[in-house]
Amino acid sequence: MGDSTLRRHKRCHSVYCTPAGSCGSCATLAENPTQVHQDKMATKNEQEPFTRISVEEAKKKLEAGEAVMVDVREPDEYAEVHASGVRLVPVNSVMNEVQQIRDFAGDKEVLFICKSGQRSALAAEFATAAGLSDRGLYNVEGGTVAWVEAGYATGDD
Repeated sequence: MGDSTLRRHKRCHSVYCTPAGSCGSCATLAENPTQVHQDKMATKNEQEPFTRISVEEAKKKLEAGEAVMVDVREPDEYAEVHASGVRLVPVNSVMNEVQQIRDFAGDKEVLFICKSGQRSALAAEFATAAGLSDRGLYNVEGGTVAWVEAGYATGDD
């Protein structure tokens, strides 16, 4: 167990630090369940224009009124399930809808969410390229899948 490198589980994308680890919803827990990192702290890679945060951190920012959340999935995915209070702006329209995102956010930070965290990272990059770099931008790691698994509110307000 000397390897403490963080990894992503192939099926659920949860973060863990042992080769045997996983989220428990699609396979068995890590050999040592205390090593599963579900409430990972925000991480900033200097090569990315956004910060990666967990769904737990995202929920705290939303509850504190510090941020708004933009769902960048397609309308059919959004209709199936979405976090409460999000605004739908599909990833391919983010660059053209920066003003809508800016108006929605006001002076708050912007959290981007998708299904698992891949498209939302791309959306944060698009938003930066389109000029939305004057506020904190975040990618919600694990996406809507992790949001739902955490038992957080879904659907329209």
